[in-house]
Amino acid sequence: MTLERTAAAALVLLTLVAYVPVMTRGGFVWDDDDYVTENPTLRDVRGLARIWLEPGATPQYYPMTFTSLWLDHHLWGDRPAGYHVVNVALHAANAVLLWRVLALLSLPGAWLAAAIFAVHPVHVESVAWIAERKNVLSGLFYLLTVLLYLKAQDGGPRRRWMLAGSVGMFALALVSKASVMVLPAALVVLDIYPLRRLGGSREGLIGRAARAVWLEKIPFAILGLGGAIVTYYAQKVNLFITPLERYPLSARPAMVFYSLWFYLGKTAVPQALSPLYLARLLRP
Repeated sequence: MTLERTAAAALVLLTLVAYVPVMTRGGFVWDDDDYVTENPTLRDVRGLARIWLEPGATPQYYPMTFTSLWLDHHLWGDRPAGYHVVNVALHAANAVLLWRVLALLSLPGAWLAAAIFAVHPVHVESVAWIAERKNVLSGLFYLLTVLLYLKAQDGGPRRRWMLAGSVGMFALALVSKASVMVLPAALVVLDIYPLRRLGGSREGLIGRAARAVWLEKIPFAILGLGGAIVTYYAQKVNLFITPLERYPLSARPAMVFYSLWFYLGKTAVPQALSPLYLARLLRP
């Protein structure tokens, strides 16, 4: 076994050990009824078609996520252990993919960062809650998108296929959870640093070489915009979107910065974690 395979196996084992209680004792909790146990679209092939073609058929229009739950239902029925094992397996795969992405970027401590990612308490909600399959599944395709994009930068005859595969993985990420629509911006950041494909030469951000970099982002941008539009209307059907009128324009930038600070804080100091923070605020 090569060193890389040993390191990958260690990440998988670390993840499995951390989540043994979930796989052996985890059950269904709130929202799992809407997503799984009382979801009629998981019962038959007609329901599978509705998952993709009827936005209001599922609580949220994440057809790839509900397709995975459809497959789970036909494997495990209403036995929660199987669903939990799949979530944990996806998280373990994400830890390995994160390690490979960081290694390709030549960042120091790549394996250690992936190991922390694998066992960090902030991920427990996404991994241990069946209804949050959308997070671990979209994360898988997100990381595959970045991985293939980075491999494409090596050049060679497979470059076009790598880029095409990256775009395909982004499409799958979008239909798993639409919040990944910001991925094209993340690729631009990587192009600036550490890849230095943008802004690092005399041509800067708009020279001939830079134009080629921007052109390859067009498929990603089109998919991201399309995903945003489809999700907006799909969520509107389910009354899942908070009207913009509820918050004044002046408050929205503050909400963005608060959210960023909040998540950074929970990542640095994972204390008082809760699946629903609003419930904690309203608790008497």
